[in-house]
Formats: sequence, structure tokens, C-alpha cells
Amino acid sequence: GGGLVLGRVEYTISAVVGILLVVVLGVVFGILIKRRQQKIRKYTMRRLLQETE
Repeated sequence: GGGLVLGRVEYTISAVVGILLVVVLGVVFGILIKRRQQKIRKYTMRRLLQETE
């Protein structure tokens, strides 16, 4: 029965890796979208910081 255990482990590992990939991709896309929205805010913040300096 060792083969069955190995198969299960490989299946679970592949499933976990797939889920992790999806989660990572979702996080990356979320960060990219947030950064794109914050680009305008970053410029205004930089101007404010330069004015205070």
C-alpha cells in the first residue's frame, strides 16, 4: 500500500501548490491594482513632502 500513500501525498502537494499559486496571483494582482490607483496619491504626497521640506 506504499504506492497509494505516495500517490495521495503527491496529489495533496499538487493541490496545495495549485491553491498557493492562485492565492499568490490574486495577491499580486490586488497589489498591482492598488499601486496603480495610488500612483496619483503618491505624486501628491511627494509634492506635499517636498513642500514641507
